[in-house]
Amino acid sequence: MLNAEAMDPRSSRSHLIASLSHALDLTEGQAKGHAVRACLVGMEMAEALELPSQARTDLFYAILLKDAGGSANAAPVAASFGSDDHSVKRAMRLTDWSRSLPAARFAVRHAAMGGGPWRRLRHLARLARGGDRMARSFTRLRCTRGAEIALELGFSDTTATAIRNLDEHWDGGGHPEGLSGGTIPLLSRIAGLAQTVEVFLQEGGMRAVLEMVRERRGSWFDPELADIVLGWEDRKSWWSMVRVLRDAESLRGLDPGDRSRRLTESEVDRVAQAFAEVIDAKSPFTYLHSRRVAEVVRLMARRLGLPASEVQKLYRAALLHDIGKLGISNRILDKRGPLSDDEWSVIQAHPRHTLAILQRVPAFQDIARTAAHHHERLDGSGYPWGVDGDRLDRGARALAVANVYEALTATRSYRKGIPVEEAMEILRAEAGTQLDLHMVDILAQCIDDEGGAGAVGSKKWVPAQERSA
Repeated sequence: MLNAEAMDPRSSRSHLIASLSHALDLTEGQAKGHAVRACLVGMEMAEALELPSQARTDLFYAILLKDAGGSANAAPVAASFGSDDHSVKRAMRLTDWSRSLPAARFAVRHAAMGGGPWRRLRHLARLARGGDRMARSFTRLRCTRGAEIALELGFSDTTATAIRNLDEHWDGGGHPEGLSGGTIPLLSRIAGLAQTVEVFLQEGGMRAVLEMVRERRGSWFDPELADIVLGWEDRKSWWSMVRVLRDAESLRGLDPGDRSRRLTESEVDRVAQAFAEVIDAKSPFTYLHSRRVAEVVRLMARRLGLPASEVQKLYRAALLHDIGKLGISNRILDKRGPLSDDEWSVIQAHPRHTLAILQRVPAFQDIARTAAHHHERLDGSGYPWGVDGDRLDRGARALAVANVYEALTATRSYRKGIPVEEAMEILRAEAGTQLDLHMVDILAQCIDDEGGAGAVGSKKWVPAQERSA
């Protein structure tokens, strides 16, 4: 068994990434703690293989971040299947899609779930035409974007490569490149097996895992790695323990390179920025939303004369305010036309998910409520809690204004963005009742500060201090 060294989780890079991995579990429709449990399985294999310290560190973050690109293919998966992307992705992990018959059955079951016969036939025809090419493109998009996120976070090329080749199979039948045998990086082979083991463990327990590994040994999985897992058959208590774990604390001390180094504030900012990219990739209609809102809020905070530490906290809150949307199906997020009452209820729940995710992360606990209150209003008419002005802090008031402003001026699935002048008229009409009047005035001043071009927060907008740099 592995020996976990005690350390302060609040200063740990591993704890921060492991805590945020719960958000990535949402993007793939996995049970909470999927990445944490997969990491435990992978690190147990690393122990059996006696991997050197650096390789273990690279593997550790490759598994925790393996689904960082999952939001990037959510929209095309939902559109192609005509179904909830989370349900499709979770079921896909339980299917041997490299074999024709199981793949065909999967398509029939998941094409336009809940739709009429003609709609189902239309999506089945689309899936049949796309075939392996479509599946390969979905995997390439997810794995490539995940590797890019890992690099943006400052992790090694080895970690990024492990993510990029995560879904390759030993027999060459995997994606995206069809690599086989020893040409697949060892860390990819470990991570790919670990993630599949965890999914089957949740679905059917140890017996389901062992049956799956035996069936896919030498096809999906490296026989040597498969034999390591099969050798754990008598460790029933260990399997039972892993199956119920979900917290980042479970991984304490398992990153050999993270035992004596504290996170810097710039590193925390980098993580927030990277996860904002994950959030914004969820839907083509919210591309850059979180980052634009964050830039607007930062301008407002500076205009308010807030201390640098408070500006930084508000900036992070804005970057992460929509992290709860990773748990919403793209069938709802990208829907053209009005939402049903049930769909609207799902949308209204996303701040609850934001609060739950951020409260689990020590580095973001102090911004969790500010971020989650971005749809609350002074008169109590907002959602999901109906919090009124007496309970909304200054940051939440500023974030609410910036969020509405960006939403009005950005193009969405159901409408085009409106001119900034018109957006400001709408904000002023709601100022004093729903939105904070002072914050609306501050935003207007920021627009004037930026040259009055009406481009603050737009896709091509660059803050004035950066334009002059």
